[in-house]
Amino acid sequence: MRVRVVLQSRLSSSRLPGKALLTLAGRPLVVLAAQRAANTGLDVVVATSVEPEDDALAGALEAAGIAVFRGDLHNTLDRFVGATADLADDDLVVRLTGDNVGPDGTYVEELIRRMRDAGQDYVRVTTETIYGMGAEVFTARLLREANRSAQTAYDREHVTPWIRRHTDDFTWVPPAEGAAGRVRCTVDTLLDFSIAVRAMDAVPDLLSATWRELLDAWVVAGGAVAEPLPWISSGRFGVMDPATASQVLEQAALAGATHVRVTDPESATRLGRALRHGLSERVGVIAELTPGCRTVRMRPSGKPLPDWAVQRSRSSSPTRPWTSPSRASRSCGIRRRVASD
Repeated sequence: MRVRVVLQSRLSSSRLPGKALLTLAGRPLVVLAAQRAANTGLDVVVATSVEPEDDALAGALEAAGIAVFRGDLHNTLDRFVGATADLADDDLVVRLTGDNVGPDGTYVEELIRRMRDAGQDYVRVTTETIYGMGAEVFTARLLREANRSAQTAYDREHVTPWIRRHTDDFTWVPPAEGAAGRVRCTVDTLLDFSIAVRAMDAVPDLLSATWRELLDAWVVAGGAVAEPLPWISSGRFGVMDPATASQVLEQAALAGATHVRVTDPESATRLGRALRHGLSERVGVIAELTPGCRTVRMRPSGKPLPDWAVQRSRSSSPTRPWTSPSRASRSCGIRRRVASD
């Protein structure tokens, strides 16, 4: 039985463009992720796109001796199929991402062992307290079945939703104790990257260090995540200037809060603009209005919506919550109208 690790990567990240080539411990982020995944001898390929913007990514990987497969930017599922075309149906495919350097060969092998011991053909890592250790393993047969059957853009972009719906969706939680059990060790924002730089600089041999050693280094560098809070009120900050708005959002994200509540429109506007700088995936904003109060909703860009989007709360309702148009705030289930720029 063969095993192939496929890391997906591209330079067109919406929150931190070009992050795959940011230098971490003297090498591009995606190169370090691939080398750590291969540190026990596993076969590793990076699947990127054929877009010209990813030429530099492919070049950096090839210069480091890492195999590259290129395919459609938006059809990630098809890229995985192409990157594993020479495997037999019973061979295994491991899915990792190029912005997570935590997973190493021992981590991958443990995940495979758990899947095999359970008699499954699919397994994924699930944890609500460690961000950046995601991984999946599945047979090449399942991957090809998904490619033949998946029809929606969502299924094809995210690779495995069809597989999860047609298997037992077997999961594994990586054993991590103490502070290392609550840590953010991914690189998705500039703040994440600054913490990663400090963490990796403290590890003597990054290629041989275990995944648990890297989690410990992230904790010391400032990546520890506090116990989650349901929400944080910004009332004690008063009307926030832009710098304070950014600090509030960073503190909320690190504390595990899902939303920040504000009661004045100006602070809501400034928090909405601050969300544009990398935290919109992690924190939402709820602006709570009193009866008869008017508010201007914000586009994802932070610009106010036109007059038709200004809404008035009904006098029959004591308060009405409104969210900023960030992806994180969709979890509230609050319906809202958002215009595109």
